[in-house]
Amino acid sequence: MPYYPQSPGFYPPLNSVTDAQLVDMPDGTVKGRALGAGLGDPTNLTAQQLAAIHGLGYPMVRHDCRFDYISTTTCRLSRYGGALITIDAQLRTIPAAGVDLAYVGTYNTNGLVYAYALMSGSVMQLYADANAPVTDPRDGNSVHPGNPALTFVGGFYGTTIFRQEASVIGVISGWNRRGRVASIANPGAATASTVPVYLVAGCIIATFGEDPITAQLSGYVSNNGGVMANMTDLYYEAAGVGGITLSHSGGVGYAINCATGWTILPAPGVRTIAPVGWVSGGAGTWSNIAMWCSTRG
Repeated sequence: MPYYPQSPGFYPPLNSVTDAQLVDMPDGTVKGRALGAGLGDPTNLTAQQLAAIHGLGYPMVRHDCRFDYISTTTCRLSRYGGALITIDAQLRTIPAAGVDLAYVGTYNTNGLVYAYALMSGSVMQLYADANAPVTDPRDGNSVHPGNPALTFVGGFYGTTIFRQEASVIGVISGWNRRGRVASIANPGAATASTVPVYLVAGCIIATFGEDPITAQLSGYVSNNGGVMANMTDLYYEAAGVGGITLSHSGGVGYAINCATGWTILPAPGVRTIAPVGWVSGGAGTWSNIAMWCSTRG
């Protein structure tokens, strides 16, 4: 069967129709072909033509991507679940090799830095600063507040390097986030303080405030002054979250389990979570301390 209505006397061999012969033909002449799409080979189709063929409408917002930590000097925007991203109200194709963001000194804010994708001519690039995204009224995309041609793709903890370590979730993707766990461990810590003091350094988590953080602590506490009250808590941003402080009457020669935990929805930013302890008297010793913090990043 021919590909399109043929004029009398013109019968090209099967599969021999060229893009040039099809360029001015109306939509629907070739099944599944958008206007000007040639033979319908995907390499001939623009992102907008693909959207039209699939009935997805236009404009449309796509984020087939994930922003990931690669090294202390590099983060990368890679394809995930597709290859398209909306930039400046247009569908763009993410390069197969991804797009890299190199660390520069101006990111040293000790706070949350946001990463954006943009087009420089035909080349996709990444840009970062401390401005949180807003909604583009054209299509509902998440964009830079000062320039809607920049599409939000992720963020990171701005120190002097990109950080993704055992106790630090420092790089998070704007889209298609995966589950992540940060943890710390300490064989023992002691204090005679009657006010909260940190038992071990905390976990650091960069967050957009969209995903809950769950923190859990395990360990044991004893006291050399007899049966004294030994308090244990998990602090979020240097304060208790309320209602979960544990008081244990751990005496000389024996230890009491001091496991505790909570789940909260944090505010956007770079958040620190750490275990604290204090006593009513004597000196408390916390042993086999371990803490886990989980979220999506």
